[in-house]
Amino acid sequence: MNEIKNNILLLLGAVVIFAVVIGGYGFLFYSMKGEIEGANEVLSRADNFDNAQGTLSRTLTFLKESELGRQRVDARFIKEHDVAFFARQIEALGAQSGTTLSIESLEPGIDFRKKPVLNFRIKAEGTFASVMRAEELLENFPARFDVSTLRLVRVDNNQGASAPVNRASQWELNATISALNFIKE
Repeated sequence: MNEIKNNILLLLGAVVIFAVVIGGYGFLFYSMKGEIEGANEVLSRADNFDNAQGTLSRTLTFLKESELGRQRVDARFIKEHDVAFFARQIEALGAQSGTTLSIESLEPGIDFRKKPVLNFRIKAEGTFASVMRAEELLENFPARFDVSTLRLVRVDNNQGASAPVNRASQWELNATISALNFIKE
């Protein structure tokens, strides 16, 4: 009987210790619940902040890229106040091609669609190869051109019409061009 009493006391002691451990765990769980919720709230705010930072960063990148895009598009147009700069760019094609290139007239106008255009006439003189290079540079100029006339003639150096064409002979390119990407301000 003594043995049964000892077993019952051990069992009761184990049950009491188990109840104390479970009670302690429950007490700690409920007392820490507020702090755990607070920590979760801080983590949630940190997550939202990271997301906002990422969104802000992507937005700033987009705005920078779109500003560069706007600048690139803007650079493709000839504005009325930039006509002198445009004329210098066209005249610089003469030095690049090895010709004497001059702008004979430069004036804003309106095309048949009632759109503003910049009309100009150029004259380039040089060897056949250099005059053709000038024409090629005009063709590849970063603007939208409509060439209404293009005339290429050999300059007669007091030679007859039957004189043979040699590479050193002088040529003249005359062109009437409209810049279609002109913006009248």
